[in-house]
Amino acid sequence: MVLFPSSPISFKGISVNPDGIAYMVPASAGNQAQRQKLGELLAAKVPSTWFSTNTAQRSDLARQQSLLERMATMMAQTGPGFGYERVIYELSASFHCLSPLIESRMIVNYEDLLPAMEAAVSERLPSNEPLDRHTAAFIATRCRQVTDRWVRPLADDSDGFARIVAQVRLMAFVQGLSSNGALPNLCRWLEIHLRPVLSQFHNLKRRKQMLSELEVAAKSGIIGKMMVLVEDTQARTKDEQGYRAAIASFGRADMQVKTLQNEANYMEYTARVLGEQVSAVASGVIGGLASFAILAFYLV
Repeated sequence: MVLFPSSPISFKGISVNPDGIAYMVPASAGNQAQRQKLGELLAAKVPSTWFSTNTAQRSDLARQQSLLERMATMMAQTGPGFGYERVIYELSASFHCLSPLIESRMIVNYEDLLPAMEAAVSERLPSNEPLDRHTAAFIATRCRQVTDRWVRPLADDSDGFARIVAQVRLMAFVQGLSSNGALPNLCRWLEIHLRPVLSQFHNLKRRKQMLSELEVAAKSGIIGKMMVLVEDTQARTKDEQGYRAAIASFGRADMQVKTLQNEANYMEYTARVLGEQVSAVASGVIGGLASFAILAFYLV
């Protein structure tokens, strides 16, 4: 770059001008080796070095420079909604969503994303989680109301329930912004993933009621109605309090049972000892009386 500033960026066999990166990144989405090289190129801020040697000649690319430098930050974050997928949609504002579920539908605007997913799951419900890396990155890029606060919980690998809830919460937010009607098929898919979350309720009667209400909410096609149930903190608090009270009550009852068992065992022991003593005394008395009777018989 220093010796030949006007040449393209050359990096591990890649040769590309900075304004061509926006086309090369999505074109290499299916090529793992190429993806790896482009990801390293961006993460290492190689384009910044190119711009630093071409400031005078390529001042028209100032906006492109700022965008590519920001992509280094995106590549440094590996969770859903970031990484290589996020770079694709950040660099290519008109590129369609590459999620395998809806890629063939050529979705460019976030308002069309959920209806496309609704149509895609109308015949068969997938077994995978609702949002993949592409749909998460697509939403984070195209829907400017979605901030990192919505996206970061998607990377919670320590708690699968929390991750699912974060996905559905984001989809509910997008549906609310899009105002594109009910999505019953999509909600049926989301219901399957949310049922284990509500199954954490300890109270069996309350759990059954919540699962029944979730089913009704899913049939409405409004994701937000399901989220109201899932994020009902008051119901969770009440259930947790009842669970703790039940544990405490069980503990007290268990202690009482053990006390009664100890008392019963002590009474049995006492009875056995007293029985042995009474038997010994009775045997002695009976033996004495028998001896006296025999002696009296011979003396008389």
